[in-house]
Amino acid sequence: MKREMTASSSNARFKPWIVLLSAMAAVLTASQSQALVVIYAQDFEESPAADEFASGDFDPVPVVDGSEGMFFESTPIAVQVVDTTTIVNGSPSGAVQVVGNNSLKYSAAGAPEVTACCQHYQIFPLQQGGLGSTESILTFSIYGVPSTDGIAGPDNRLVEMWANEGGALGNTGGPDFIFEFRFDEDGTVKYDSAGGWDTAAGVVFPLNQWNTIVVSSRVDGASQPFVTLSVNGTVYDNGGTGYGDSIATPAAIDRYQFSVQFNAGPGAGLYYDDFFIEDPLAIPPPTNAYSVVQADIVSLTLDGLAGQDYKVEFTTDPAVGNWTATEFTFEGKAGATSVFDSSGGDNARVYRIAVQ
Repeated sequence: MKREMTASSSNARFKPWIVLLSAMAAVLTASQSQALVVIYAQDFEESPAADEFASGDFDPVPVVDGSEGMFFESTPIAVQVVDTTTIVNGSPSGAVQVVGNNSLKYSAAGAPEVTACCQHYQIFPLQQGGLGSTESILTFSIYGVPSTDGIAGPDNRLVEMWANEGGALGNTGGPDFIFEFRFDEDGTVKYDSAGGWDTAAGVVFPLNQWNTIVVSSRVDGASQPFVTLSVNGTVYDNGGTGYGDSIATPAAIDRYQFSVQFNAGPGAGLYYDDFFIEDPLAIPPPTNAYSVVQADIVSLTLDGLAGQDYKVEFTTDPAVGNWTATEFTFEGKAGATSVFDSSGGDNARVYRIAVQ
């Protein structure tokens, strides 16, 4: 299913529950099985940026209640929200890289800039009721910068990332891994399925450019997790076996973690942007969240909560935002409501239903 909204949508405020649909005519109901529930989204656009890389602790502002990312840092200046005016006086070397206005920078160099391991970014993908998910899609953008010493050995990792079942806030290890990946400064990607790192054959992690990474996971509590990895639109499934950890049989995906290493060398580091966690699960109709549909026709059929007023907006580029209101507003009722764009159809338009 194609995701039609990105974290750089300028008018989106990422309410706790967002429904994404892709259909010719979509119906939003409590039993809608094709909904993707966005339970976490972070693009760092609402966060103040650091003046310089060594100016202090600039963590991102929380945007989603109950499923927010948490930081545990050995060196606070190693993790900062930055923009293009932030002065580079440490790692990563080179110009600041952003998507939109801001991004999150991680330093992976050693002393004296970063003196201890590690910088941890934890995200708890909790569904309603505080339960972990059995299926989850993690999407993020990453820009890797290798060290300036020219040494890109096989163990000079930039970042490790994994998912767990269970594990308390601040616990940076297990138990019960769903998957473990690492992205190295020589451009290779490795995975750990049985207590040791293996190279993900054929997977390329281009350095010094923005890359879109998608990790899709499924667990059932009885078998090895099935995990696929997508890099810039190319999907890898490890020859059909997936990249899931083979040691445990977790029943839920409770925590994602990104752990940036140190001593990768002078100038080494990376930038993050546009985090999404989506769950392909059904939820009730929207109340105070956006509902977004992609449609090639003028008429959409939707359900809303009875008595709630909705408005219909559109854009031709959801990555930029700039949503334009149509003339159509409607009140939710029992049963479906036909929603029209009286200005005429346009195949490039993406529509959203917003609570008034």
